[in-house]
Amino acid sequence: MFVTEPSQAYNTVHEELTKSLTNVLKTSNADFLVIHKLLHHAWFFFQLLVKSMAQHLLDTDRIKMQRHERFSGEYLSGIHELVHTMMPHILHKFKELRTEIRHANQSLAHFCKRCFSLVDRGFVFKLVNSYLEAFKPGDEMELQCLKFDFLEIICSHEHFIALNLPSLRGTYTRGHAKSTKDFEAEYNLSEEFCRDHFLVGALLSELRAALTEVQKVRQRAISVICNLLAKHAFDDRIQGKAQQARVVSLYLPLIAILLENINRLNATQEPTARKSSSNSTLVEEAPPASTSSTSHRNTIHLTDGGSSLRHSRDSNYLSIIAGQVPLHQSGGVTFANGSSTSLGSESSSVPSSSSIKDLDAFIKNGDVNNFTREGSFANKGHARSQSLPFASPARPVRYDKFEPPEIRDLLVCFLYIIKQMNEDVLIGWWQQCRDSDLLDFFHLLELCLHQFKYMGKKHILKGRNQGAQAKAMTLPARTTPPSFAQRCNSTYSEKAAMENGVDVLESDSFYQALLEANMATEVGLIALDVLGLYCGRFKDSLLFNDGDNPTMRRVFDIYLSFLEVGQSENLLKHLFAALRAFINKFPVALFQGSSFLCGKLCFELLRCCNSKLSTVRNEACALLYLLMRSNFEFTGRKALTRVHLQLIVSVSRLLGEVIGLNTARFQESLSIINNYATGDKAMQRSVFPNEVRDLTKKIRTVLMATTQMREHENDPEMLVDLQHSLANSYSAT
Repeated sequence: MFVTEPSQAYNTVHEELTKSLTNVLKTSNADFLVIHKLLHHAWFFFQLLVKSMAQHLLDTDRIKMQRHERFSGEYLSGIHELVHTMMPHILHKFKELRTEIRHANQSLAHFCKRCFSLVDRGFVFKLVNSYLEAFKPGDEMELQCLKFDFLEIICSHEHFIALNLPSLRGTYTRGHAKSTKDFEAEYNLSEEFCRDHFLVGALLSELRAALTEVQKVRQRAISVICNLLAKHAFDDRIQGKAQQARVVSLYLPLIAILLENINRLNATQEPTARKSSSNSTLVEEAPPASTSSTSHRNTIHLTDGGSSLRHSRDSNYLSIIAGQVPLHQSGGVTFANGSSTSLGSESSSVPSSSSIKDLDAFIKNGDVNNFTREGSFANKGHARSQSLPFASPARPVRYDKFEPPEIRDLLVCFLYIIKQMNEDVLIGWWQQCRDSDLLDFFHLLELCLHQFKYMGKKHILKGRNQGAQAKAMTLPARTTPPSFAQRCNSTYSEKAAMENGVDVLESDSFYQALLEANMATEVGLIALDVLGLYCGRFKDSLLFNDGDNPTMRRVFDIYLSFLEVGQSENLLKHLFAALRAFINKFPVALFQGSSFLCGKLCFELLRCCNSKLSTVRNEACALLYLLMRSNFEFTGRKALTRVHLQLIVSVSRLLGEVIGLNTARFQESLSIINNYATGDKAMQRSVFPNEVRDLTKKIRTVLMATTQMREHENDPEMLVDLQHSLANSYSAT
């Protein structure tokens, strides 16, 4: 191994090389061929710098010194100047020298990453900060991707967690115990957070800004954060629960970032419908009350022929086209599907021809003579905040939707954070957040259930077949002539290839189905844990106004979403256990407050009583019996009036909405409930068993009458008798 000879008379290799590289890269002295080769092979010179720096520290025993004393200030200034000199080449030559700039950018990132082990880390943070500040809002897509390539390499440092100084929850600092207020800065992407956790703060700030960019930039940013969290999850050094909790505490602001984009995560449309965002239609809305402060430059005019459209392409107009500002807030029109016409492409936010045509058609048909806009953004293109030190809290509201893969990746990050998070930290976040953020948090949790819903093996196989067919249709035609020598074996070969391909496809589909099933179960368990924690710690707030409040409804809707979406048998066992705990904990909300909660629960439980799975039917019957008994106990052992009434109403609704109601399974479930009432020794001396038998009898009457009414729908006399019998049953209720 080559080692430089120690000498006091000459400068070291890294000092001279730094000066030489800086002089060569200066624009005034730059030669195109030299710059071309230097950028392409920058990795060699940066590795040489690192090796010389390491040898210098070992030979002079400066490795034992404090980091800020190892190198002279003059040399550190030279490194900073080298990075500063290299940035213009990256920013201005990325189009003509794509490969060379990509290699140089990666080499610079690896050099900065290795400097963490040799130089004062505060100095390296300044280098990273200087690099990020060279980028401006609205940079082109290639530049944005280069920036995230740099951040990905920097964040791959083996001591990345230690470099970010993760918070110590519940410990003592300077003799004082940390309270919830001490951690308020940890929950949001504030200036203090970015100062204390520089690398994570920079990454989250760039992610927050990238979510307002075009799709490719968003995907690149999301992939960086996903891969980083996956690395933490599988790092053998931090597998302990307490260690993982400290790690995810670094990513708490990601929750606030997702809540900012909650309206873009709610993708309820089909993927095919979401992809057609460029064909947005315009809908007229009422103009604002005050439109006196209009300006001529912000007005759209039509010519006499009505065929041309003149507009000023200021930043506000482009922001509207990009989906950053709702048009109804700026003059009187809005996109019907809330999607953007410019984000579907990888270009800047210049309005497309289709959007101009749609706007022209709207003005012709809507009797609109002018279109005013209030407010403006400082930059053209996609509005975003400065990268560092932290993102500005004033953000434009976006109305275009994320793509399904982006939504899944972001929700996976959210689930990993709340799963590994310390309970005290999560409770502290709930305590300091606003009511609207709390509702959005639970809405985000509900989105996870729907987004990771298990669709079944057949659905996965069908999707793979459609994808293979679409790929085959886009492939170019074969130009290779067939081999006539092998024609005799062609039938056998084609058949074997087809069978082999089908087997591989089915095997992959089975594995994918297993992964998605496990993922759906894991998501459900995480959601149940979070709901249980909140219900246990915030019981008083949930019982406000006898449970008739938005938070209680949101929490209860998530519980019922498990039954609506459909889950595995193992997860349903945990769900029914959680619902039993909910009934025991919140009888006031179910039996004294609004009947809305009790009615929805009765309907979903009756629907489960018709399930094909016997385990689900048994669990539903047990929970329904517990609901009846809790109502009876809540009234002082007098009656179960509310559950009685809501069950009768739910049965009628069930018969009207559920197609294919199996009467035999439903009758069996009613018998199970009767057996519970008969065998409950604590209720033998009360009127409760009779109340249950009377209720199940009326439900049977409704079932039988409805079934017979369908059979005798062509017999008027019989139909009238059955309707009279059914009316008597309802009147008795």
